Amino acid sequence: MCDRDGERPGGEGGVCCCDVLAAAALGVVAVDADGRIVFSNELAERLFGYGKEELAALPLEALVPERHRAAHAAHREALGRAPAVPPMARAHDVVGRRKDGSELRLEIALGAVESGGQPRFVALIRDATERYAAEQAARAYQARLQGMAFEAAVTNEEERRRLAVALHDRIGQSLALARMRLAGARDEAEGGTRSELGHALDLLEQCTADVRALMFELSPPVLYDLGLEEALSWLAEDLERRHGIRIDVRCDALAASLAPAMAVLLFRSVRELLTNVLEHAHTSAARVTLRRAGAHLLVEVTDDGIGFVPAEVTSGTTAKGFGLFGVREHIGRLGGTLEIESAPQSGTRVRLQVPLAAEAEAAD
Repeated sequence: MCDRDGERPGGEGGVCCCDVLAAAALGVVAVDADGRIVFSNELAERLFGYGKEELAALPLEALVPERHRAAHAAHREALGRAPAVPPMARAHDVVGRRKDGSELRLEIALGAVESGGQPRFVALIRDATERYAAEQAARAYQARLQGMAFEAAVTNEEERRRLAVALHDRIGQSLALARMRLAGARDEAEGGTRSELGHALDLLEQCTADVRALMFELSPPVLYDLGLEEALSWLAEDLERRHGIRIDVRCDALAASLAPAMAVLLFRSVRELLTNVLEHAHTSAARVTLRRAGAHLLVEVTDDGIGFVPAEVTSGTTAKGFGLFGVREHIGRLGGTLEIESAPQSGTRVRLQVPLAAEAEAAD
């Protein structure tokens, strides 16, 4: 690279690399080891709003907002102390500062060349302001969609709760009253009539049990009355009673204070994961843990079963994959993530991580 006096390394008539950089389709700024700008092309000058002579009188950190200058200078000095000249680095986003003080988003690839035995650091610069604005708009749109999905989930849970209450207060109580009267009539009847009333009473008992099961499926009362920890304990006991699987549930104190909307989505997610364990893991035990991890709520469902290859089931094309897809949707509504650790014959650990900020939104 030629120096400030413009001498060409190739001699009279040679092609200077600065000629190539000046015509580049990207903004180009080169600095010496002390951070002095020794070259700029026209695109770079237009980006930052300086003339060539103005840029030549500035340190490189003048093109960076003041809050970033110390870190930028330290990074540049570290490159200068490197034992070898680094190759052109992968492009990354930075914030630049124009002459008028306004800021702009830039995409920069940084590298170095040798000149007179001294390194010259070269930055290839692209204006990323429009791309950054589009990405910000996309993130805001995704946030709005996530908020709408969460509101829809809350509305859905409220409707489930209303139906469960209706089942209990109307149908459940009517069935209980009918059962009492039918039992009284059976006790007073004789012969074949008594036997027929007994059969009818058995059918009524089964109907009552089915209504109760449907009520718990729609919205477990224990979840609203006692909280997530008690609901998970009830779920573990119910699965052990009906399927013989032992489930160890451990929750810290945070679980007791969760907003109902968040507790419901977590409960449904854990229930879906335990259903997967029952249907696919071929194991007699599982563990559920719920604890705080920094700014997140961490829920883990672990088993020592036959395991699987995660990539083969997370696409939603299998029964197990479809269940995991549903869990991912539940957790995504809370701004959370789902991670799976599993391998054949090595058990499975599914980790749900939800930001605690979502808990405050759920409470609102």
